[in-house]
Amino acid sequence: MRPPLVRLINAIGPIWKAIRVGYPSIDPDVLLKKAMRKTGLDDLGTEDYKEALSVLIQSINESNNFNHTGQFITSSLLYNSFENRLRLTETFKQNPEINNEKIERPIFILGLPRTGTTLLHYLLDQDDNHRSAKTWEAFHPHPYPKKESYTKDRRIRRTRWELFLFWNLIPNIKVIHDFDESTAQECIVFMSHTFISFALSTQLYIPRYMKWLQKADLGKLYAEHKKMLQYYQFGGVKSKRWLLKAPAHLYCVEAILSAYPDACIIQTHRDPLKAVASSCSLNYALAQVTVDDLSLDDVGVLHRDTLSDWLKMNVVQRQKLTHKSDQFYDLSFSDFVSDPISEIKKIYRHFEFEFDDALASKMNNFMEENPSGKHGKHIYSIEQFGLDRARDTPLFTEYIDYFKDKLK
Repeated sequence: MRPPLVRLINAIGPIWKAIRVGYPSIDPDVLLKKAMRKTGLDDLGTEDYKEALSVLIQSINESNNFNHTGQFITSSLLYNSFENRLRLTETFKQNPEINNEKIERPIFILGLPRTGTTLLHYLLDQDDNHRSAKTWEAFHPHPYPKKESYTKDRRIRRTRWELFLFWNLIPNIKVIHDFDESTAQECIVFMSHTFISFALSTQLYIPRYMKWLQKADLGKLYAEHKKMLQYYQFGGVKSKRWLLKAPAHLYCVEAILSAYPDACIIQTHRDPLKAVASSCSLNYALAQVTVDDLSLDDVGVLHRDTLSDWLKMNVVQRQKLTHKSDQFYDLSFSDFVSDPISEIKKIYRHFEFEFDDALASKMNNFMEENPSGKHGKHIYSIEQFGLDRARDTPLFTEYIDYFKDKLK
């Protein structure tokens, strides 16, 4: 049975649509005009976003079976991207010195979804030497956060309310992925204004767009990514190094090192089919609220094909970058979940970061307060999404062969 809030929106949706007063549109022209009226701005910056937006809208239209809840969610996501882009463009125009901010030795966590990247992200975020983008500032990046108001910014309360609605739309999501307004957030969220972001394809079932993302201009994307880090720390909220995480970084390691030549990259490894099934579970939990007939098998095929492509590209790029092996640390999922602190100590030694008993205590306290299964057990299977180990394993052969030592 649908959650009460979803049933309510879908029930009043036909009436809401009929009277045409405030019914959420997914027409980009309508949403852009609305964002321009609210902000008083009309400059979206460079036109790099146009191809991405065009493909996104095509994909949305192809999947145009949204229910009224899906219409509401999609409209909100697109509108926020336009508003953020307008405000960010204006801020960069008014403050060109943002580009002088130094970004040194950022940490990138990458790996298939559901391979321990979130726990690792949260644990490394306990280190005061690390600066991450919190959920509230990733959702609402404007204005750039200031040191004196960082812990009491009005956007924290706003994001808490938005997440309250989100939890009521998808009550079981915390079982799969637990976060709140103040936890470290993925890069895909604060890159939504580029329209080249997996944030949308994580929440919606839009195959054309998800496949197109792999063909995007990664050079321009990571140049924009760097600008966002400079923007976030411009107001004085900074530390020794940035802490960043997103599964999609997997197929972008060359672009990452081009934008950040001194980056420290941690790649997690797990049985790829288990990781794909878990990723399917997350996407299905999010996307099924927006439509009434989403197929488990369709989600399985999309994620199997997309993530196997990511891994193939990752292997090719890692082979080219063996001369930079000191900038990579490969982490076995099984080793990490067995003894997280010991594995993190190894990571710190590899990159020559500072680690002491006080930091170990903070990390242990975090794990005690947030044990696995805190909100219930995440139950899923390969077969649930139409995946078959014998048939599908060959798609991951290159990855399995190259990283076999981490996949024992």
